[in-house]
Amino acid sequence: MDDFFGLEMICRIARATVCVYQNGIEVFRPERMKENKIQIDQPNNIKLIRETENSESGVRIVEEDGGVLFACVAGRDAAAVIGPVVFESLDVVRLHQFYVRHGNKGIDEKQLPVMEAESFYSLVAWMAKEVAGKEFQIQELVSMNRLGQEPDVSGDEQEEFSIKSGSDERSHHTYEEERRLLQYVANGSAQDAVSMSMWLDKELGLMSQNKLSQWRQTAIIGIALCSRAAIEGGIPPARAYQLSDHYLQKLDQCREISDIIDCRNKAVEKLAQLVASKNETEHYSSHVEACRDYIEKNYRRKIYLEEVAESIGLAPTYLSRLFSKEMGMRFSDYLTMVRTEHAANLLKYSQMSVTEISRYVNFPSASYLGQIFKKSMGMTPKEYRNRYKPKEFIEKK
Repeated sequence: MDDFFGLEMICRIARATVCVYQNGIEVFRPERMKENKIQIDQPNNIKLIRETENSESGVRIVEEDGGVLFACVAGRDAAAVIGPVVFESLDVVRLHQFYVRHGNKGIDEKQLPVMEAESFYSLVAWMAKEVAGKEFQIQELVSMNRLGQEPDVSGDEQEEFSIKSGSDERSHHTYEEERRLLQYVANGSAQDAVSMSMWLDKELGLMSQNKLSQWRQTAIIGIALCSRAAIEGGIPPARAYQLSDHYLQKLDQCREISDIIDCRNKAVEKLAQLVASKNETEHYSSHVEACRDYIEKNYRRKIYLEEVAESIGLAPTYLSRLFSKEMGMRFSDYLTMVRTEHAANLLKYSQMSVTEISRYVNFPSASYLGQIFKKSMGMTPKEYRNRYKPKEFIEKK
């Protein structure tokens, strides 16, 4: 294959990563990835190429835990690896597990490229034509790699699998059902949120052969997602994360599935109750709400009161007085608080350095972040990370 210009354009349009190898040596990588090794696991790529070269079709599609996909096409003179790709964004737990699985430490755990299924399979089919000179229909690729199909078992094994899986074809709840749960939390509907959590338990897909591990993992993901829903409902991030951390620590002590479910339900209920309580006591004007929303969406860049006032049609001086009256703090202090809370979140749920975090949240320097953090949180960023980083996000030595 020598049409690297065309491949570069396709990668830009599809926002996908395609690496081409000849004799085990990488000869092409998208321009935007040349200095970024985050998504490139060379040993994994070489291993996948060797497995594909030994296959009859010359095409392999592998789906890892969490729905991360890689594809490989091997021809006589070259091979191409596509991925990692996901069909929908990963939650923070599954994203971290991906990076740990591929040996990436101390880096910004960026979200993986999201593609529509049809676009992904179309790209694989195009690469198969270019690299191996073979033509495949999308359904052929899906069937060939047995994606989305039941395990290839027979006889007693098939019967056992059917019993474990249940007769209902639905082994996973839908995205819309998950969104309904998160919306209950964001709206402060505590009882509905708990009831929905219990209902979703009935549709739980199999993630681990160890049932206790499966339920613990599910509870961790549920609490993490609901804490973010509570933030969407108006709860300060620091308060939501503090509460979720409390219940995540309690999960470590649970040794029975019933205790794990009970702990998860209490966390969901408490997060929703926080939103409900806030809604009962806090009533901001539409202008202040618009100002808060503007800050939340733009805190990573320089923000001036004048530009916010212009965006919502108010005079800067009037907005400043209105904001201070309703929020009990100045506009600049609120902006600093939002940036500090996001920095605290990154200290817990990412491997970014303090310097990288300070740049990410638009503080002028790591030392300035340290001063603000010490004043706000009563400890340094390093002390905060050591104290509150969940076990699931600590790299194994």
